[in-house]
Order: sequence, then structure tokens, then C-alpha cells
Amino acid sequence: MIKQIHSRIASFLRHQKLRYLPYSKIPYIWFKNRNIHYKIVPLSECSSYKKSDTIFVLGSGPSVTSLTMEQWQQVKEHDSYGINFSFLLDFVPTFHSMEDGKSKWLRGFVEERMKNIKGDYSDTVSIISDRHRARYIHPRLTPEFFPNTSTCCVYKFPSPIVIEDSDSPFSDEAFDSHSIIYRGSLSAALYVIDQLGYKKIILLGVDLHTPEHFFYGMPEMKEYVDRQKAVLDKNKYESMLSKASKMKPFDEYLYFLKDYLHRKKGVELLIGFKDNMLYPKIPAYFK
Repeated sequence: MIKQIHSRIASFLRHQKLRYLPYSKIPYIWFKNRNIHYKIVPLSECSSYKKSDTIFVLGSGPSVTSLTMEQWQQVKEHDSYGINFSFLLDFVPTFHSMEDGKSKWLRGFVEERMKNIKGDYSDTVSIISDRHRARYIHPRLTPEFFPNTSTCCVYKFPSPIVIEDSDSPFSDEAFDSHSIIYRGSLSAALYVIDQLGYKKIILLGVDLHTPEHFFYGMPEMKEYVDRQKAVLDKNKYESMLSKASKMKPFDEYLYFLKDYLHRKKGVELLIGFKDNMLYPKIPAYFK
């Protein structure tokens, strides 16, 4: 019990250091934005926005731009979940989650890019975790972070899977006792999708062989891309690199997750195309 209390206090203090707004401005902004229309729904009620048992996950890998018009139409016929800068695609998803950039510069950069899609995304459900709310990221306090007329689904971010040794395998026990979250925005999105009860999940723009993104050539993204290139490995997708408590590469996580979801829940996990390093261990949706 004492350990849990200590952990919660440490988590609270950590998120307060990352808060989006200074304490002094929160009451004023809350009052000023009192006429903003938004709806907060818990994850348990978010399934009411589903129209299909199939969902396409839109990552930011370069392959996401290789879809034909006919293939985009297939995506449109089902549900979709956009992650981070996938909102730069000419496509409006059912759900979208934007990771908090944590720094003042990146938050401002995201706000500027979000201006162009606020109207288009008015029917898209924004997905945030309690980590966002702990940093005062909320439709009424930080409307710049959300579409107009925002419906916002909030979920409790669970304890992620911990792998301390690169020789330690993923296990059913770890997935059962923690959650299916391992690392990065994609595994968090897959956790939400799993909670929503989808039966077929297709990964688009998940290109683990390269750190590049589809927006690398966009002039409006140049400053962000330059900053990313300065700090990231130029040859490796970030989640393929080991770090403390995350010693297994992300492809091994996805291989195990594919098997786990199929055995435990009868859920199919697929990738978009065969020319992906995850194929054939993970089957392709588009033939």
C-alpha cells in the first residue's frame, strides 16, 4: 500500500512538471472557454462510435501514401484510428490520438498544424489518456489541441509491459496481468482498440525498417523533421532500439501480440501490404 501511494505521488509530481498551462492561468481559461462545446466519454462508452468490427490503424510510415483510391475507399467503409501526425493525410478517421509533445516548442508546433484540420475532424473522436488530463490537456483548457466540437474519450493509462532482459520472451502472463501496452503511441492505440472489441485490426504506415515518415518532404514539417533527425538514429525506427525496461524490439512485440490476440480473443492482426518487414509473420490485408 505504501509503495502504491509513493508511486502515485511520484507520478502526480512528474505530470505536474509537464503541465500544459501554469496554475495561475487555469481558472481564467476555464471560465473564458465556458461556451466551448465538447463531450467527455469514458472508454467504456466509446464503443458506441463504432460502425464496424474492422479497424484500420493509420501510422506515419511512408507506405501509408501507397494506398490506391480504391484501397482508401475500403478503409473508409470501416473504422479507422489515426495516430499523431497522420492527420496530415487527406483522410478523416473515426478516432485520433495525438501524443503530448511535452516541450513548449513541440506543443506549439502541433497546435499550428492542428488549425488546418479542426473543422474536418469535428466528427472524429479524440482519444486521450489520464496522463493528458494530469497535464491539464482538456478540450476546455487547451482547445488548440482538439478539433472543433470535440468528442473526447479518456482512458486510464495502464502499467506497460516490462522487459528487463533481451533474452526474456513476451508471455501470456505479462499481457494478462498488465495490458497489451509495451512502448510508443502504436501500442497505446492498440490497447484502446482492443478495449473497444474490434475483431480485425489492420496496420497501415507501420514501417519498422525505417525511421522516416510520410511527411518528410512536406515544407510545413521541415523544422520538426530536422529536429527529429538531429536526435534520432538515422537508420533505425525508434521502437526497434532497446532501452531500459523495453529490451525487446517492437517487431517481436507485434509478432507475439498477433498470436496472443488470435488465441485469446479470436482477433486478427494484419498489416496493409506484403512488402513490409512484418510479413509473412503477420499476414497482409491487401493482396
